[in-house]
Amino acid sequence: MIPLLLACTRAPAPPAELPGPDLLVYTVDTLRHDRLGFAGHADAQTPHMDALATRGVVFEQATTPFPRTTPALASMLTGLRPAHHGSLEVGQPITHGTVLAHRLQQLGWATLGLSGTPVAGAEQGLDAGFQVFVSQEDPRASALVERALSELRAQDPEQPVMMWVHVVDPHFPYLPPDASEGPCKELGWAVKEGRIKRAALFVDHQHKASAALDHCLELYDGEVTEADTALGDLLAGFEAAGRDPIVVLSSDHGEHFGEGGLYFEHGPRVDDAVVRVPLVVAGPGVRAGRDAGVARLEDIAATLLGRAGIQDVALDGVDLWPRLSEGVSASPDLEAWVLSGSALHNLLVDFVVSGRQGRRVCHHGTEWTRCVGKNRAPSFFHHAVDPLLKSAATPSEETRVLLESQAQRWPVGQARQVLVRTPSAQLRALPQIEGGFAREGDQALTASLDRLAAELEVPTWVSSQEAEVIEGLKAMGYVE
Repeated sequence: MIPLLLACTRAPAPPAELPGPDLLVYTVDTLRHDRLGFAGHADAQTPHMDALATRGVVFEQATTPFPRTTPALASMLTGLRPAHHGSLEVGQPITHGTVLAHRLQQLGWATLGLSGTPVAGAEQGLDAGFQVFVSQEDPRASALVERALSELRAQDPEQPVMMWVHVVDPHFPYLPPDASEGPCKELGWAVKEGRIKRAALFVDHQHKASAALDHCLELYDGEVTEADTALGDLLAGFEAAGRDPIVVLSSDHGEHFGEGGLYFEHGPRVDDAVVRVPLVVAGPGVRAGRDAGVARLEDIAATLLGRAGIQDVALDGVDLWPRLSEGVSASPDLEAWVLSGSALHNLLVDFVVSGRQGRRVCHHGTEWTRCVGKNRAPSFFHHAVDPLLKSAATPSEETRVLLESQAQRWPVGQARQVLVRTPSAQLRALPQIEGGFAREGDQALTASLDRLAAELEVPTWVSSQEAEVIEGLKAMGYVE
């Protein structure tokens, strides 16, 4: 486990009595906000999530601060934005902040964590404070929940439990157990067997992704149903154990289904397709209803700590409990601040720069691309006619000079989109080839966007190269 800088170094005095209540956080990787029954999706088969929404509060405008797994879940567990906890890309560990489980364990909770991906685990510091932590690579939700229930049954029934379960079924490729035959299933197996590069589908090369979209939506919904069924089993297991937890249901980010020209991908853009996430809270003391105000993943840690009697003003997140219990309106000053990831795949030629530190990095102009691999001289590709960047070519001297200048302006990891969002307005900044950012949206949010941009003036992050993390990145499609 990596070293973790803890914001709270002095353990509080043992509580005079057991703190309670039980807490259950259930997150579903790549779960869009609009593919659930309670969100209005007519074809959804999500009865357990829908029932949870009926008896709890649905935050209709909930957002992630970063549309990739590690930074998003780190924010959820620390209550900090990515620039403050230090994880600025998938697989990168956190360097600051105290994980929620650490503080609850000090207060008397038994803490159990189960993650279905190695990019949300011990190598990233997300296991801190969990007395039991299980990390697996892409298990079925049902299998991970079965393990979770086994761990739950082993706990002292008189001690309150905090459990986090992260399932990954809806992550591409979409291959639920009962997947019907069709183009998306064929593409999914071609990707798993290495016959097709995921990035070619992400950019809809030869229109294979768009042609399979309808079938992929069907299979994606099937994967969501698997996650829903597992949630039902988990809730039934808590009930059988005589526990009535406060339940949080959410996601790390959404998924692109053609928005912004991307398919079955997430991370390099800050569209609502990936920024908005489902967020439902239900359980003892929580009213039933809907909340249309700003709510963010980083608010979850603050809310659960608040329920435990801890008010931490050092957190970026805010305590949602007054809105959950009393229906108090959201503060009109509350905003969602979002940072995109890098374009990790070189075929994403619509972005200023793509690639991953320590691997191949490409800078993209309007028609030409410059790529540099580790210890290799630059190569140039006419991506307008060679979108898969297979055949090196010779650009004009003017184009070469422009691309060389662009490479100097935009180091890998720095050309990110940023977004400030409220339920009624958005302002985003988009990196430009010639340098600087173009701003699109409501200019009334300019001051907030300036503060966000200043907060994100951080050095280029250092990629984690541990073999387990790299294999996890490959399994999830972030490295090919």
